[in-house]
Amino acid sequence: MPYAIDLHTHSVASPDGSLDLEDYRTILQQGRLQFIAVTDHNTIDMAVQLQAQLGNAVIVGEEITTGQGEIIGLYLSHTIPPQKTALDAVRAIKKQGGLVYIPHPFETVRSGIPAEALNQIADQVDIIEVHNGRAIFQNYAKEALAWAKAEGVPGAASSDAHGRVAGVEHAV
Repeated sequence: MPYAIDLHTHSVASPDGSLDLEDYRTILQQGRLQFIAVTDHNTIDMAVQLQAQLGNAVIVGEEITTGQGEIIGLYLSHTIPPQKTALDAVRAIKKQGGLVYIPHPFETVRSGIPAEALNQIADQVDIIEVHNGRAIFQNYAKEALAWAKAEGVPGAASSDAHGRVAGVEHAV
């Protein structure tokens, strides 16, 4: 059975995010998404609160700032401190039984992980973002898809939503 899932969104707990409880509630009630990951920068606090209020349709995640670029951990139970190496962040995600999700790979404008670092952790990557809804200034979708195919890693398209779409009520 197919599900519509967004694995990369940011709540008010991210310095640059603005989605709140009511936004997430509305998104899930609209039925366009069955699951949504809350992946705030370097914290899971809001994601945990949202999951407690909205149920398991909310996936607890974190976009972790590493020395080599950003990595998302999904299904986390504890915040992973920033500024670890990419390998140490991946190990911390796996230690919690989480999934390793690579957001906006290869981008330099938004702290995407470069190819060299990505190749070092390739055997532990569970999902790679092959389409990012905010890839405006740089778009490495073709390169990400080629990497995913070469490594046998599933690709995902995510919104990377930081707020509502202008003119659309409660949409991501």
